[in-house]
Amino acid sequence: MRLTALALIMLATQLAVAADNADTQKKLTGTWKGRVENGATGHEITFADGVVSGVKDGTRDLGKGTIKLDLTSEPYRLDATEIKKDGGAGKPYFGIFALDGDSLTWCVGTKEVPTKFETGNGQFKLVLKREAAGAAKTPPASVKSSEPAKYQVAELKEPAPEKLSASVRETLGTSGLRISTAGGEAICDIWLRTNVPVLSASSDLSDRKYPLESGTLVGALRVSQKKAGDFRDFKVAAGVYTLRYALQPTDGIHEATGQFRDFLVLLSAADDTDTARISNAEDLSDLAIKATGASHPAILYLNPPQSGREKSPAIVYVAASNTHGDLAILVAQTSAAGNESIKALQLEVVASGTAKE
Repeated sequence: MRLTALALIMLATQLAVAADNADTQKKLTGTWKGRVENGATGHEITFADGVVSGVKDGTRDLGKGTIKLDLTSEPYRLDATEIKKDGGAGKPYFGIFALDGDSLTWCVGTKEVPTKFETGNGQFKLVLKREAAGAAKTPPASVKSSEPAKYQVAELKEPAPEKLSASVRETLGTSGLRISTAGGEAICDIWLRTNVPVLSASSDLSDRKYPLESGTLVGALRVSQKKAGDFRDFKVAAGVYTLRYALQPTDGIHEATGQFRDFLVLLSAADDTDTARISNAEDLSDLAIKATGASHPAILYLNPPQSGREKSPAIVYVAASNTHGDLAILVAQTSAAGNESIKALQLEVVASGTAKE
């Protein structure tokens, strides 16, 4: 069969693309280490024989998937399809990548192809460096329970800061709580809302640990130390913030930390002036991201409320586990409204300590 000139050109193009894909796949082969930009650290990604696999912190299995390259236009595509435990195809992940020698940037989305190399809006950006061939691997460290840093909490007999709107201040208690180091250095001050609106007795609470609607105003925070960090160890700038209850999204990006769903999210006092619940999740996220100036909100994890916490306010300590480091937790109570069976709301706010994801 004779081939036309057009067919020959198309065949040559296909062969060139296949050669480029094979060359790039060869360049990707190996182990890469790094982190999510402005997020979690300790990622180790390995490409081999058309399959990508990953672990975090040397112990947590991130799964594996088949990869598909597309170098026909920039930014180049690097997609992955999850390989389920039974060997079948699972969830698709859409990605773009940039490869420069021993540096790899891979931006992955679970819903659509990313258009920019950035973390946020349902996607995350991995910044990776190639591990040298033959480099010794550090064996996974066993979980240790070290003595957590000591803190103290005391009543702060002063009203909430003037930087909060008048309507927000009216919902808060007349005094606050100050968290300090054992040596007395102030870290932050918290004012809790009184009569926090809670869900009705008939509400389904199976997806959360607190009887609250996402977006509900819970209190206000004044950060004193410039190096104060949130549950992801993101450094929070000194300033005044509102605190609103939020639930971690149920998407592919957050599945590894699904046990941590209940949070207080920080919003700038200048931007959050209305006491009404922020019902739109995207609006809440946008305001929270604006407050940090980064690609992710600042968050304070809410430990599930425990019984037997008669002494309140108090700082309690939880030793490290395979999901988090040592935790120092502020236990405090405030009044609740909207449910006759819930007169008081016990909040357990992680004041120090981070997730391992």
